[in-house]
Amino acid sequence: MKNKLIKSVFFQTSGSILTVIIRLITTMILARILKPEDFGKFALLMIIYGIGTQIAALNSTQVLLTRKFLSKKFLNSAFYYNLALNICIFLFIFLFSEKIALFLGNNQLSFEIKLVAILFPFGSVSYIHNVLLMKQMDYHKLSLINVLTTIIESTIALLLVIFFNYNYSALIYAFFFSIIFKNIITVFFIKWIPKIEISLTIVYFLFKNGIYLFLENLMIYLKQNTDSLFIAKFLNYNILGYYNFAYKLPNLILTRIIAPSMSVYIPSLTTINRDKELIIYLTQTIKHIIYVSMLIFLIVFILSKEFILIMWGEKWVESSWMMKFLIVSIIINLYSFPFGGILIKKNKMIFLLYSSALKLILTIIFVYFSLLNFGLKGMLYAIIIIAIISFFINLFFLKKTFPEIKLKLFIIEISKPIFLAIIVVILNIILKSILIKVFNDYICIVFIIIFITTSYLFILKLLDNSFFIFYKNLLIKIIRKLR
Repeated sequence: MKNKLIKSVFFQTSGSILTVIIRLITTMILARILKPEDFGKFALLMIIYGIGTQIAALNSTQVLLTRKFLSKKFLNSAFYYNLALNICIFLFIFLFSEKIALFLGNNQLSFEIKLVAILFPFGSVSYIHNVLLMKQMDYHKLSLINVLTTIIESTIALLLVIFFNYNYSALIYAFFFSIIFKNIITVFFIKWIPKIEISLTIVYFLFKNGIYLFLENLMIYLKQNTDSLFIAKFLNYNILGYYNFAYKLPNLILTRIIAPSMSVYIPSLTTINRDKELIIYLTQTIKHIIYVSMLIFLIVFILSKEFILIMWGEKWVESSWMMKFLIVSIIINLYSFPFGGILIKKNKMIFLLYSSALKLILTIIFVYFSLLNFGLKGMLYAIIIIAIISFFINLFFLKKTFPEIKLKLFIIEISKPIFLAIIVVILNIILKSILIKVFNDYICIVFIIIFITTSYLFILKLLDNSFFIFYKNLLIKIIRKLR
């Protein structure tokens, strides 16, 4: 089991890195050929697909993965339950594609929306196969599927754009055929054929156990994409393209670097039972997540314009100032990450739903009025304000869960990374203004990265040495186990 777990982690990590590299290279090429408007339209269609995917899953995947034994009847019932959901979503999106396109301010998108709708019934075909692969911890096959799918999508997109002069439709066709390919190859890897066997009791069980997490995940997804939907509706796809690219690099860091480190903290919740220990755990988790991620985000924040020029070209420089705002909001939102696990641990799932619903309502109101009255920059300020309010909403429900918690001490303790970041940013702004006058761009970038890293770690050691002690002890334990 231990060897299987190590192999799974290796294949998952290596597959993820390879996928990121392929996507980065593809995006670097396409960004220099396609217009921002093309990426804006594609981003909007992916949001529609994402909302449908959230509804189609109804979080039954989580229920299946956490169940110890899956009978043939259970798997068959789950398959037809998922198939029914996907067909309903397909019919809704397909039949109302023109109205959806009209609502989003572009009637020409109706065909592409129908194309996205067709993917949902196909997705249900490999649903159980995918669950079985995850259940068996067969991550080398899952990684292979993801890598091959990425290669197919990138190849089709590049061929259509370079040799056939396609615009955003190349991105849609590439995505469409890559998803079809992914479903076919997933079915090929797992020899499972559904039988006509369904239990309404099992269907009700899947619905009942998945509905709360589904509602929370759907509200979180809508909250995260409200800004893009409103930009498409009230501004234009050109601005949405720039906005989408401003989010690409921070999101890549979040999903591929920060998220795996976050997952390390969650399993340890099962071993903690006392409230006092949970509060200490929450404080330490927030600090460690922010300390680890802050350094990476600081480098990208200070050198946002330089990174965009290197990766995507001069055409996308407009995205650099947007990226700074988005990085600030992501860092603040990272503070909220561990709260969910704590509330689930304390069986306060209803608090999660209340907080997610409140955050979604506030996001819609703030983003709508700020965008219409103050434009894009006003909306970005509003997103940061929403992130701060969301944190205090989490604090409110935390106090409800743990009445004995001392909020002032808690806030002071978790605010240390913010003070650290402010000091490092001020120092590096001064340094950057001096270095630009002396060195060329690339040497300047190298110097700044080195200075950010060393100044950050030095001030961190002075401010909170416990961080270094924790990772020093962790490294010693790993070395001892390896011996």
